[in-house]
Amino acid sequence: ERDGGSYIQVEYSSKKTKGVSWRDDALGQPRPTTEYHHPVLHLTWYDALAYCNWLSKEHGFRPVYQINGNGTTADWSAAGYRLPTEAEWEYAARSGGKKYKYAWGTGRPNGNVVDETARSVYPYFEGFAGYRDGYAHTAPVGSFEQGDWGLADLTGNVAEWCWDFYLQDYYSQTAAQDPRGPVSASDPVTHSRGSVSITGSITYRVVRGGSWKDSEKTTTVTYRKTVRPMSAGSDVGFRLARNG
Repeated sequence: ERDGGSYIQVEYSSKKTKGVSWRDDALGQPRPTTEYHHPVLHLTWYDALAYCNWLSKEHGFRPVYQINGNGTTADWSAAGYRLPTEAEWEYAARSGGKKYKYAWGTGRPNGNVVDETARSVYPYFEGFAGYRDGYAHTAPVGSFEQGDWGLADLTGNVAEWCWDFYLQDYYSQTAAQDPRGPVSASDPVTHSRGSVSITGSITYRVVRGGSWKDSEKTTTVTYRKTVRPMSAGSDVGFRLARNG
């Protein structure tokens, strides 16, 4: 809400729209009570952390996150709710590290992804041909159980914020088991404005799993999407983890 809006699908592209918040659906309209069992959308990474801390306090757990403006640290010894790390997310999506391409495995699709239903609304979307999940936008949470651990919607429905900073080559550079991601990461980015190139740096957090609007490629369990932590959209939500 501090950022003043969220990205929604408008014809062929996503457009940032003022006033859209977590109270709204994928089209930026107030979500009716009949859809309160759908995933919450239009949340920044900071929104997700704030919710984790709030829920931790509600349940009597010590919060994991210390948030000071845009600076955030994690107390990994705390028993409160938190975002999964990128490594934890993929391990769960692979049902314990199995060689799955999607959270449902490698066979016929079983998730809210771009299908014939979505393509009837957005014919230019690329997705799973011949498959119909029945939802053009979000589906009720838990509609598609996937894998062997009783988890649902790891592939599709909404992509999910992870804790980690994004660093392209991080996993080829670390030997850590169950890594928590780089301490910080700012990859150089070059922007072209006419004949002038401007090089700067942008810090991203990792989003995993793909959503109701993602293609076959961008819903695989290995695909790493990068989003600015202050950005929100109609295709990104989150799930919780907690230390046992």
